[in-house]
Amino acid sequence: MLTIKELRYLRVLAHSSTMSEAASRSGLTVSAISQSLSQIEEKIGLQLFVRRRNGLEMTRFGVSILERAGRILGELDKLAIDIEALQSEHVDAVRYAIGPSLADVLQVDALTDFSRVCPGSVPRFRVKFWDDAEKSLLRGDVDLFIGGFSRDVNDSRYHWEAFYKDRVITLARRDHPLMKQSTVSIRDVIHYPVLSHDTRHFVIWRGLEMVGDLELMERNVPASVIDNPLEMLPLLKTTDHILLTTTANWLKIKADYPDVDALPVEDMRGTANMYFVSRSGYDLSETEQQLVHSFRRAARALFARIDFHSIDEGP
Repeated sequence: MLTIKELRYLRVLAHSSTMSEAASRSGLTVSAISQSLSQIEEKIGLQLFVRRRNGLEMTRFGVSILERAGRILGELDKLAIDIEALQSEHVDAVRYAIGPSLADVLQVDALTDFSRVCPGSVPRFRVKFWDDAEKSLLRGDVDLFIGGFSRDVNDSRYHWEAFYKDRVITLARRDHPLMKQSTVSIRDVIHYPVLSHDTRHFVIWRGLEMVGDLELMERNVPASVIDNPLEMLPLLKTTDHILLTTTANWLKIKADYPDVDALPVEDMRGTANMYFVSRSGYDLSETEQQLVHSFRRAARALFARIDFHSIDEGP
């Protein structure tokens, strides 16, 4: 079994072009770092680096080992930061995960408000989708998740507090063929490649029953699954792609994209439900409750200009 020190030596070697550079980075002599590498390779029975006259080159075994070593050392580094934060005066550090869309739309405004209300607290967040956030919640890595969900909200392992319900909308360039139609339906949309998050759980497609429609949907929906679909907005200017997102996301940046607009899809009934989620039986601290209030205030300020189907005002 490799030690943490040996893993760190390997990471230094992976980021060095020569033994001399690795020795300088690690504070060892060239002979010592070379001997350490030889001992590691002997211990695991694999050659991790090829020593060449002009430098070091990782073998495929080295690439595989270093990839895993990087993850292990990354977690250890995060643990060290967490311990340092807990040992410091900021013992009420708020640990939460947040969905990518909400992070893009509300995070900056919410944390600005939170720092004003709780200047002595440290917000420690991780941007995650629900599947990863769920694991973090159950392990206790985070105490709160802010985001949208695809599963039944009656899961007894969690406490669910409604945040807001947003509308799903479709975006396309202003001169897109569908923009010229007097009416647009979901059946029209599926003739074009759709960019989105994973759309399996959006109810807007369930009204499609004809075989031809289902075949089109299979091909075009989604054409690509993207963590942040808004990054693909420039693509809409020159292609027939359609982008599926939420009203809040679009509202935040629409002024920067005058050539893009929302399609008036008549039977678009999709919604995105957002929640604050914690483990069942876990009582949010006063600081964590203030974070929730900050996100609610940020949402109200942003959404004041549009008419959502439902906004849970909260306390």
